[in-house]
Amino acid sequence: MRRTKRGVLALVLVWVAVVALGAVWYLVFIFPRKLIVWDDQGRELSANERVIAQLSSSCREHGILLIALLMAAAIGCGVWAALARQPPAGPEGR
Repeated sequence: MRRTKRGVLALVLVWVAVVALGAVWYLVFIFPRKLIVWDDQGRELSANERVIAQLSSSCREHGILLIALLMAAAIGCGVWAALARQPPAGPEGR
């Protein structure tokens, strides 16, 4: 695989990891507060909101592990992207 393709792949993986990290962060910390507000208002949840609430509950149980893994993936892919963009070392240039 060419060096530029590896760099692009690494950047795409960084982007995916950061988006997934943001989604888990939202499900663990922000969405439960919205559920509390909606419950106080007496609002009934739609089917989609109930599924997201169950997903949020699952993320809260395993959130610390998920956040740590996604941060490690984002950092690892970021390092890979940085290394893929550097010129090759050595006299052969490959």
